[in-house]
Amino acid sequence: MTELSQTANIQPIELTTLIDFFRSKAESKTPSTAKSYIKAIQSLSSYCRSKNFTIFSKSLPSDWLIFLWANGTTYKTALLYTDILASLSKEAVSDGLLSEVDLESIATLRSRLRAEGERLWMEPITDAALERVLTLLRLAHRQQKDVSKATDILLLALLEGGVSPVKIASSLTRDTISSYKERHQGQSGEAIKEIGERNQNPRRKYIFDLDQSRKTPAQIEREVNRLFSELGKQRNIPIIADADSTVKAIWSMLALRVGASPATILARFGKVPASMPILSLIEKNDRVEETSLQELVNATILDNPKKWFAMKLRPHVSLEEVESRMDIFAREITRPSEIFYPHEEIAKRIGKKLVFRQRPFIADVAFIRSRQTDILPLFAKIGDLAWCYTVSGKPGSPYAAISPIEFNRFQIAIGRFSPDIDPRPLNTITPNPGEPVILISGPFQGREAIVEEAIPETTDSPTIIYRLKIVADNGIEWRVKTDARQLRPSGKTA
Repeated sequence: MTELSQTANIQPIELTTLIDFFRSKAESKTPSTAKSYIKAIQSLSSYCRSKNFTIFSKSLPSDWLIFLWANGTTYKTALLYTDILASLSKEAVSDGLLSEVDLESIATLRSRLRAEGERLWMEPITDAALERVLTLLRLAHRQQKDVSKATDILLLALLEGGVSPVKIASSLTRDTISSYKERHQGQSGEAIKEIGERNQNPRRKYIFDLDQSRKTPAQIEREVNRLFSELGKQRNIPIIADADSTVKAIWSMLALRVGASPATILARFGKVPASMPILSLIEKNDRVEETSLQELVNATILDNPKKWFAMKLRPHVSLEEVESRMDIFAREITRPSEIFYPHEEIAKRIGKKLVFRQRPFIADVAFIRSRQTDILPLFAKIGDLAWCYTVSGKPGSPYAAISPIEFNRFQIAIGRFSPDIDPRPLNTITPNPGEPVILISGPFQGREAIVEEAIPETTDSPTIIYRLKIVADNGIEWRVKTDARQLRPSGKTA
């Protein structure tokens, strides 16, 4: 082994260096060969950018393959890409960019993919079917009879992180459901409370009416599987083998949607679920972080609302470049409904003139409003220009939505507001001309002023703009325009 190869065993490989090497080798191939090589490298590069990976790791090739599987890439194409990766990796070892251990790991992955064939590439549930499942779960309160019972068992099993629906149905009682509710906050806790209220009966110990006291565990399992089978037929959703496999498949697909790593999903179940053979490509890792994953999946199940995320621009990249890229891929991604890039106005005297220019409060951070499930596809296309903050702060972790309370506080502090934020307390009296007010944010925060004029709302300005007179401590008067959300009555008389 060369000295460079020995170094590669010790020092992590920068992905940009490795991918640049792959690209140069691909471009040196014959035109017919280079085309497929370049496509494979672009796919790998896009995946790494979407997760903000910077270092080559042993798990990266298998994670990429599972990403391809989850996004509808055919088995034949994935196999071709794996062959290309193995070929390029062999050349990288010769140049000291990868170790023999790395090459052996990729070769093993390639062999397993070939040996398992199409069976490994089986998709348990399509995107369209998953959407039907989510629609059903969000309308659980409207279902009737056995469909209602099966839907509630499925919903509760998913909210609990993909646990066995048979276990839930056979053991959940009026006494134990309180412990389920205590483990969850907000929407999840409320959903579990409603499930209990819909199904419990004061004359029955168990929440779900399956005649548990008179049936054996095997009989209860058959009844739950029957309920799921009927649910699948009546609501056109796939049931994979049995109720337990179905729950694990649905939960796993949702976890991948919100950006969870395959290793995290495997760690959740402790072994490869029968309905997700693709997870057998990765190695079990007991130290995987699972921070907030269950809450993210639950939010997607119950609502999947639009939330604010912080987007970090890469060095020397402008927001205009990012937006231009979004326009290019408009048909392949769901563009953020809003982009918030707050600026402050800076005054500078040039000669006898006072020149104003805008400066962003945080030059390399913009805020985007999107659904959690739209973030991963978005950054797969723009990841070379910007990346999104994650839950743990580490690459590969699920993307972190900003708390509405914290985002509200941030906007009040800087005195700039996105259209969906209105931090004014209820019943605030609208100040009239001549009345004293206090500025609660912005550069004049804490200053008292007198309202001179109220400028009505317009399409460009969704709240009233006030022209104020501020008298500084040195007696100099300032006249400024301020958003109504930056003011409150001072409580004094003019």
